[in-house]
Parts: sequence; C-alpha cells; structure tokens
Amino acid sequence: MDFISKVKPEPTNSQHLPTPSPPSSPQPTTKVATKRRSASPPPLSQPNKRGRKPGASSSSFTKDQDTYITQLRQNGKNNTEVHRLFEEKFNTGRNAKSIENRWFTIKDEVLLSDWEDNLLLQAIKEIENDMSGAIIRRFKELSNGKTVTKGYVMKKMKGKRTTSATSQSSAPAVTTKAEPLN
Repeated sequence: MDFISKVKPEPTNSQHLPTPSPPSSPQPTTKVATKRRSASPPPLSQPNKRGRKPGASSSSFTKDQDTYITQLRQNGKNNTEVHRLFEEKFNTGRNAKSIENRWFTIKDEVLLSDWEDNLLLQAIKEIENDMSGAIIRRFKELSNGKTVTKGYVMKKMKGKRTTSATSQSSAPAVTTKAEPLN
C-alpha cells in the first residue's frame, strides 16, 4: 500500500470558488483606439544627444586631422591645447577625450619609423617562435641569475593551462608538506 495515495490533496482557492456561469446575453465589447508612434528624428532646434554640432563631419578622422594632431603632440601641446587648436582649425564638435583617444590610436604608427616597425615585427616573431626561451631569460633577470631548462618551462606552461581549466571547479587545492626520510 502506497502512503502517498492515502493523502488527499488540500483544496486550492479555485476549488472553493463557485464556477462562473456563462452570461445569458452577449455583453457589448468596447474597442479602444491606440496611436502608433513612429520613430521620427528630433527637431533640429534640439541639441544633438552626443554633443556634436549640427552639420559636423562624420565620426572618422581624416588624414589631415591625424597629421595635425601628430604635429601638435610632437610640439609638446597637452590635451587641452590640442583640442582647442584642433577645433579652431576643423570645427568638428569633437570633445577633448575623442581627440586624445585618436592620438593613442595613431601615435605608435606615426612615431615608429619603418625600420623600427620592422624591428618590432622581428621581436614579435622571435618571441612567438621561442616563448620558453623568452620566459627563461626573463626568469633569469627576476631571480638574479638562476636558470631553468626549456623542458621545465614548457612543463610549467602546460601545467598552468590545465590547472587554470581545473581551478574553476569548486574543490579546493590540497597541499601537503613532505617529511624527510630517516
């Protein structure tokens, strides 16, 4: 005999309420008219939400603007001066932060010569091809001359990849201290 089958379910609120009877005559329904709003642009008299001046140029910078920003920065102008002079010349409606961000985007490309750019690409290739060697050199600098083998570095790199995947589990890592043998 099942214990659960002996228990009667408790009545819910809907079981205590009388069931509604259908209406004897159809009741009139009312329809409410709703207006659909169309997405229209704001009137021209309102300021632009992003603070740009009406008729301002597109969001991308031109070569002339990039050259002017570079020239001002190389002449030692700070962000406020660069923004003021840039707006006096181009009247774009840009804020100082957007011009500063543009400088950070173009400065390495502008400040490195072709020769220096090639050196950077060479360094990237060398590090990509011999990452464990680069790690060994850096470890030697940090540890005041101690060296390790490439095999050990590669083992640690591989272990780091697997432990980072397993460290996301909820089990805490357990470490034990080895006791000396007698």
